[in-house]
This record gives sequence, structure tokens and C-alpha cells, in this order.
Amino acid sequence: MSPAIAPVSVPPRVPASARHASRPAAPVSSAALALPTLGPLPSGSGLYFGTALVDSSGRVQDRTAVSVLGWARGDHLLVAVVGTSAVFQRRPDGVFAMTAKPYVVLPAAVRSRCVMPGGARVLVVADPDQDVLVVHSPAAVETMLAQFHARLAGGDER
Repeated sequence: MSPAIAPVSVPPRVPASARHASRPAAPVSSAALALPTLGPLPSGSGLYFGTALVDSSGRVQDRTAVSVLGWARGDHLLVAVVGTSAVFQRRPDGVFAMTAKPYVVLPAAVRSRCVMPGGARVLVVADPDQDVLVVHSPAAVETMLAQFHARLAGGDER
């Protein structure tokens, strides 16, 4: 069993035009933000699973996941990195906002940490009960499948 991985918050990108040249931008403290949390996945739940392509700008091309969650333009989203997966949750304190197009966008820092470059195919899981969208990188899917197949090979029926 692998050790628990602490989520890391991802601050929004501040455009250069919004920064003052005379003083550096203040660092964003992850301690100030409450990070998205996930509960256990109940069997027979209304989860949506899909695969999607990440384009070069970080857009996760899966409209259905956003539709299942009922997310709309202007909704605030908080994003956290857990391992090599990105966890989005709609919250009033979210630093990112949904655009008119029904897609979530992985910020550059998230794409880098999770190794989800443009052209990557990802696993998307929408959980309407928790109002959460999880984007799993190819590495995360490979790890989950390797663990599951190892249990199958060992005869573990859990």
C-alpha cells in the first residue's frame, strides 16, 4: 500500500500586467485555502467516468462531466493536485472560474506537476454527490491498474 499523498493547492496565474514591477508578488499560502476533499466512492453511485484529451491550453475536452455536475459559467472552482491527479471542486472560495464553454482547464502548474501535456488522454471522474471532478493522469491510471491487477493475480477478491 502506498503512503498517503497530501494535496497541494495551485495558486492562480497572475498576469504580468497585474503585477507591480517595484515589488514582488506576495506568495500564495496553501495553508490559507481549504483544499478539496474526497469521501469514499459508494458502489452503485451516480459517478460519471470518461476519457478525454487535454489540449495544448490545458482544456480537458469532456463536456459531459461538467454537465453531469451542473457547473456553469461563473462558478468558482478550487483545484488541488493529489499525486498525479487534479481534483476540482465548486466552492465559493475557488480561485478559478468556469468560462462560457463547458470545460475545465488544467492550469500550467497542474499540467506540469501531473505530467498531463497537450495531447495526453486522461481519465475523468465526476461525482455529483460530492460536487467534485477528478482528472487522473495516464501515470495515475497506470498505477491504479497495476495495483488492481496485482490483487487479481494474488487472488485478492476485495
